[in-house]
Amino acid sequence: MRSTILLVALALAGCASDPTRIAEGPRNVGTVAARPGGTSRPVGAIPVTTAGTTRPHVVLENMTATARQITIFGKVPTNADVDNDLRKRAAELDADAVINVRYGKQGVGMVSWSQISGEGQAIRYTGR
Repeated sequence: MRSTILLVALALAGCASDPTRIAEGPRNVGTVAARPGGTSRPVGAIPVTTAGTTRPHVVLENMTATARQITIFGKVPTNADVDNDLRKRAAELDADAVINVRYGKQGVGMVSWSQISGEGQAIRYTGR
C-alpha cells in the first residue's frame, strides 16, 4: 500500500511545473536617477563578484535571490542560477556590477526539493 502511494506521489510530482529560479527579497531600497542618455547594460555584461571594489560607487540596492528545484525531476540549482537572478535585477536598476555576493548552503526548502540563496549589492560606479 505504501509503495503504491509513493508511486502515485512521484508520478504527480512529475506533472507539476518547475519554476527553478524565483527571485525574492527587498526591491526598492532607494531610487536612483537613470543614466544620462537612458543607456542600460545587457544582463550578461553585468559582473557578479564575491569581492568588493575600490572604485567610487553608490549602492543601488541590497538584493537577495533564491533558486529552487520545485520537483524531484527539476534542475538542481547552483550558484550560477543565483548569479543570473542577481544580474537580472541589477539590469532593471541599470547597475554596473553586483558586489559582495554571499551564498547560503544548499538544502531542502519548505516548498522545494533543493534551494540555494544568495545576497549582494547592486552598484553604479561614480566618476572615473
